[in-house]
Amino acid sequence: MKRIWVNGLLAVSVAGLVMFAGSFVYALADEALAGNNPSAQERVGGALPERQFAMQPMAAGDNDSDADAETEDGKVQLLGLGDSLTSGMGSSDGEGYLRYVEESFPDDNDLELSVTNAAVDGHRTEDVLHDIEQADLNGQVRTADVIVMTIGGNDLFQGGQSLLNDDPELNEDALDEFLLQLDDLYDELTELSPEARVYHIGIYNPFRDFGLSAADDQFVREWNYATLESAASYEQVTYVPVEDMFEEDVGAYLSGDFFHLNDDGYQRVADRLMTALRWPEEEETS
Repeated sequence: MKRIWVNGLLAVSVAGLVMFAGSFVYALADEALAGNNPSAQERVGGALPERQFAMQPMAAGDNDSDADAETEDGKVQLLGLGDSLTSGMGSSDGEGYLRYVEESFPDDNDLELSVTNAAVDGHRTEDVLHDIEQADLNGQVRTADVIVMTIGGNDLFQGGQSLLNDDPELNEDALDEFLLQLDDLYDELTELSPEARVYHIGIYNPFRDFGLSAADDQFVREWNYATLESAASYEQVTYVPVEDMFEEDVGAYLSGDFFHLNDDGYQRVADRLMTALRWPEEEETS
């Protein structure tokens, strides 16, 4: 009996250590890529490979009608924002779910799709807000017709600070801070581009297979629900949940780092996104 108890305690301890180490590696990997990888730096406001791309200048003043007038006729401008799950980390081609979203663009749509990926590995909500203040990305937001983003995962998971501590107040403080910044981000996006649709993809729990998932899942659900409530207060914003798709056998959809998605995982995210996304069409054809 003592041997069984010791073995059980050891198993739980090892699982906890793996989860902590994983969270630490997650933070280091994302921050290292964002800080030391030139392609990640250059990706802000940059185009995906083989995509049409024209840098838009920041519109003078805050006249939204002027910003609308700068949108190129005959094109749908899709802008990707956020963190490594939109930049495509873990996918075989480095393009993540945006590749599948592009492939889903209807052949009978008379407009031409232009995709810009401005997501950066390791970004938190405050980082996206800072990026939007820069002229190049500010202009891209102003002329976007569709904005898709993943944000909040690094606010929650980096360093494992939220999931591995036993202090509910620290968890709630982290969530409250995230929601304040998220509202600021929603405000900024909808003010800069009042006609664009914004699709915010939720987060999933990559630690489910480590055996310490009950409390973690509860907090991830709370985080996602709070995000959904915030998005629901903005007419332009649609929250896209993905947590439920990775509740079973999440490891099958993770890349070699055991945190970011692999191709199958990104395909699932794209499929879920496409159930909500509405492509603009030419007004003359309505």
